Amino acid sequence: MRFGFYEKLAWSNIKKNRKIYLPYMATTMGIVAMFYILTHLGTDKEVETFTSGATLQLILRLGIIVIGIFSVIFLFYINSFLMKRRKTELGLYNVLGMGKLHIARVLFWETFYSGGLSIALGVVCGVLLSKVGQLGLFKIINIQASYSFQVYSSVVVITVGFFAALQALLYINSVRQIVKSSARELLSSDAAGEKEPKANFLIALVGLIFLGAGYVLAIKISDPMAAIGMFFIAVILVILGTYCCFIAGSVALFKLLRKNKNYYYKTNHFISVSSMIYRMKRNGAGLASICILSTMVLVMLSATSCMYLGGDDALEKAYPRNMEISSGATNIDAVTYDETVKYIDQKAEEATIKAGASVENRIRCRSCSFYIKFEGNRIDPANEQVSGETMAVIEVLPLEDFNISNHTNKTLKADEVLAYSEEFDMRQGELQIMDMSYQTVDVLENMTVRLGNVLGVKHIYLVVRDMQEVRKIYNKVNEAANKDGQEKGYYIRMGYYLGFDTDLKEEQQGTLRMELSAMGETEQLTGWYDEKGHEPVFDSLYINASSGVEARDDFYGMYGGFFFLGILLSLTFIMATVLIMYYKQITEGYEDQDRFQILKNVGMTQREIKKTINSQVLTVFFAPLLMAGLHIAFAFHMIALMLSVFAITNTTLLIELTVAGFLLFALFYVAVYLITSKTYYRLVSIHR
Repeated sequence: MRFGFYEKLAWSNIKKNRKIYLPYMATTMGIVAMFYILTHLGTDKEVETFTSGATLQLILRLGIIVIGIFSVIFLFYINSFLMKRRKTELGLYNVLGMGKLHIARVLFWETFYSGGLSIALGVVCGVLLSKVGQLGLFKIINIQASYSFQVYSSVVVITVGFFAALQALLYINSVRQIVKSSARELLSSDAAGEKEPKANFLIALVGLIFLGAGYVLAIKISDPMAAIGMFFIAVILVILGTYCCFIAGSVALFKLLRKNKNYYYKTNHFISVSSMIYRMKRNGAGLASICILSTMVLVMLSATSCMYLGGDDALEKAYPRNMEISSGATNIDAVTYDETVKYIDQKAEEATIKAGASVENRIRCRSCSFYIKFEGNRIDPANEQVSGETMAVIEVLPLEDFNISNHTNKTLKADEVLAYSEEFDMRQGELQIMDMSYQTVDVLENMTVRLGNVLGVKHIYLVVRDMQEVRKIYNKVNEAANKDGQEKGYYIRMGYYLGFDTDLKEEQQGTLRMELSAMGETEQLTGWYDEKGHEPVFDSLYINASSGVEARDDFYGMYGGFFFLGILLSLTFIMATVLIMYYKQITEGYEDQDRFQILKNVGMTQREIKKTINSQVLTVFFAPLLMAGLHIAFAFHMIALMLSVFAITNTTLLIELTVAGFLLFALFYVAVYLITSKTYYRLVSIHR
């Protein structure tokens, strides 16, 4: 054959089949652009210079991995649609004398043109939109951006190399399908699957079991840290269950509908049910994919937007004052502890005077804290490395400090306590701490001072009568820790918190924080204790200063990064969902042309055909959306638990965002349905 024949034939095939190639190329282009933007931002030098740049780029690089894995799965899945539609045409080439090697050459140039154009245009769009993405990211994390434009050659190479390799794999897979099929099999591929499938109730039952197990797992778990690990197990179970239910369960459902005479023996239902029974085995995989992608979009949008919008609440809880000093020591004697408290107060006062800062809303709190196991009304020390639903950190503080910080005038007896916890149901009544008995006389609604707020760790706060009672509990637990040595690994410390607001600007607050942090240096501590003439007694001592302003940058660097990533991934998954919907309707439209042509020939009107089409599409099209809503409902508890690891505990906000996200997605879903149903109707209504 003369030079250029295969290239021209391939280009002609793409133009002739543009209805299936153009959406595929457009979606591939979008995925390439998203991949480029994330890779660009993940290596951007400007992002790297921020305080939270390292965390932000780590999140973005995670997104690169997610999109990369998704691209492989999705493009192979879509390629199966393309090949199914093309097999008859390629089989005709084979019958007319074109060998498998020649067909492979045609496929090579088709892949080269479609894949090459998609990658090239995707990279161009990615380059052009990378600055828009950067500006959007900086706006989300509230950072001033420069207007310089950069293109990293390494990012272009990575993007082109990855998707070129993926296109090569798609080409090899396509050739493999052609080589292993005979000309007869290729020509009859459109009729494949016409044999009525059996209703496999066993697989349907297995699917329901998988779904039930995933749902139960999502509902029953109550430990936030465990929820992160168990989430992936629940996701796998739900995905498997969804595919089993749609592939096998849908066939069983339509056969049950066929047995329902009142439903089945109506013109529109009769034709749609009969048609769907024959195709549902392979049609179910597409519906399941739509359901899973829809669920992923809803989960990401609700979770990441809640992280971003709820960041202020989390920041306020973690940093009630814009300047904070915290200290802690193990095996510290009473004199050293009191001297340390005085030392911190004095150094903080000296630093604020030197900085010319006015101090407002000053709060201070002494405390002892240790890891516990809390069951019923009993508190026992626990190993800090142990995790579980009953594990927590307890903070014990004196009533004097509580009253001053909360502007109250409460009183307590020696055996009475006040209790507070967001994670545990604290109740009035007897409370046992090892062999010490207390009475919980009040469960507090709020706690101004939040001590040691480690993300993902549950906390209980107990207010006792005075420092003598705090020291009593400390000595009891400390004695048990020293007695048991490292076997149990109890960790108990005496801590001190000092917080206040200042009128300093952000940069000045950073300078003051550095000045306050210096008080924890060994040289200064040694001089302080020498002046007091007391030999300090402690195993370890730390003094840290933090600024709410600086913490805000870290918070929004992380939360804003997740929100930005959630938006990009959601857009990617939405594009994929639309394309699967489109191909599903296109494929079924071509398959149903002959069926509806026969019905028209025997007297069925256009109105009756349209009514039948609506019945067929409505019967299955909204099943993925309803199933996605069910998945979200059962996953809500686990999502809330995982968000609590990031200090996001505003459940009301999460509910509002989840409901709003589902309603908006449902509107989008309806719009796609209206468009694709028209496409399907045009295909099956062709007059020949």
